[in-house]
Formats: sequence, C-alpha cells, structure tokens
Amino acid sequence: MMSALNMWISAHKDTDVVSKEDLSFDQANGRLQRENRILKEAREILERPRGASRANSREVLVN
Repeated sequence: MMSALNMWISAHKDTDVVSKEDLSFDQANGRLQRENRILKEAREILERPRGASRANSREVLVN
C-alpha cells in the first residue's frame, strides 16, 4: 500500500516538481520496504516448528 506522498512522488518523479531529496527518500523507502519484507519472511521460516521442517525434508538423522 502506497502512502499519498509516495503516490504523488511516483506520479511526478520525471518532472521538476519533485526535488532530489524527495526522490532519495522514495528510493530509501522502497529499499526499506523490501528489506522489511525479506526480514519478515526469514522470521516466519525461523518461527516454524522444527518437527514440521524435518518432516518435509529428506534429512537422515544418525544417532
């Protein structure tokens, strides 16, 4: 979901209306949103019960 500011910047980024500072904020925001999504996905993987991941894998446990 884009904020009103992000939509405005996207609509006007090729014009002189948007400052370089606004563009850099928009780029940083996009980078942080991607990073946040990646970290959430990693957290979901790490929060899975260990038994569930072994049941689906082809690991062989040797005692």
